[in-house]
Amino acid sequence: LQVWSKVVSVRDDVPGVVEAAWKVPIQHSILREWNIISAKDEEDLPGTPNLQPQSHLKVLIRCPLFTFTPKVQDKIAEEYKSANSEGAPVKGAVIVETSDMIEYLQSGLDDADHTPFWLYFHGGGLVLGNELCPLVPKDARIMHQHQQKQLEEEFADGERKLRPIVTLSVDYRRAPEHVFPTPYIDGLSAIDAVRKELLTKNPNTPLHVYGLSAGAYIAMTCTMALMQCEAEAAKACAKRITSLNGCVPMLSPTTNTLSYHMNRISCRSCPVGFLRWSWKAYLQLPNTGKEEEDGSFGMDSAMKAWKESPIYHNKTLRRLCDPLREGGVPFAALKDLPIFVSTNTADPLHDEGKELADQLRANGCTAVEYHEHRGSHCIGYAVDANAEEDRLVSYSRTMFGHGK
Repeated sequence: LQVWSKVVSVRDDVPGVVEAAWKVPIQHSILREWNIISAKDEEDLPGTPNLQPQSHLKVLIRCPLFTFTPKVQDKIAEEYKSANSEGAPVKGAVIVETSDMIEYLQSGLDDADHTPFWLYFHGGGLVLGNELCPLVPKDARIMHQHQQKQLEEEFADGERKLRPIVTLSVDYRRAPEHVFPTPYIDGLSAIDAVRKELLTKNPNTPLHVYGLSAGAYIAMTCTMALMQCEAEAAKACAKRITSLNGCVPMLSPTTNTLSYHMNRISCRSCPVGFLRWSWKAYLQLPNTGKEEEDGSFGMDSAMKAWKESPIYHNKTLRRLCDPLREGGVPFAALKDLPIFVSTNTADPLHDEGKELADQLRANGCTAVEYHEHRGSHCIGYAVDANAEEDRLVSYSRTMFGHGK
């Protein structure tokens, strides 16, 4: 965060990044209200753990100070200096009130039409992680540094200035306490809240939906559901989505691809056993304490438990859980949407990401970009020194609209 803040800094007396914590209402009935599932589908859902109902999601909002008009910048600077009158070091982020941040994003953007909103769903196997994922400011910093380089090369006379990015990192609820279809509910609630609360006054502001690993599952499945939904609110959300990005996506509960078996000992950061346990916790599949043989490769997977679950025997729920394998990908609706998919060759999840990209391309989706690099899962990008930068540089072209 401090490095990103330094990269985008525009004045010496205030940190370069502004931050606020936003509580987004959870629309618990959104799947039924938007007719994504029926009353019968709802009856077929397994019982959920007895938990205290949660009313809101946490969304961490961060953006460069120069996102806002000079007048708003001055106001934020004055409030920061007043609160830090004893001369606290200038680093990190300026923390502002949520209501102020919402107002600034609604009415105080310096260039609303060219300020991308980046909705980020963190990784963690649907069981770990939160909105403080350090990859968000790191990735934003890399994209801003590339943008600076591109502007220096293409617009040496200063004709165009650096464009900001508004990051919105979602703390969705996780298994085993919160099971399917909770991530759908949380993902759709977050997208709808961004549309209603932040983008209504700025009709041309782009919204980029991004997910990492399990977060890619949420980002992609929620977007796919929106693209097929006839509810007016859902169609309004779908129209606002400018691009979709799945980084090392975790997509299928079968856990029986060849890469699961070939890479079972290569991924210390994301072990195969953890992935299979995560799917079982999320879908409330029976967990025998050992992996089961499914017969497809004569090796272990969660296939048997998945096919015996009540969710699998309901076609609608099965397609929501596993759109890649169960015919739930709306290829026609995704035809012109920029979609980014990235994988690692030694990742157990490699084949799922590649299969998604291949299916999209084979079915007429014309704006699919696929990146494959060495290493194992997201942490494994470090094995390939240029991989992560190449991926984010490519993504920044769509995010900021410049470069080749």
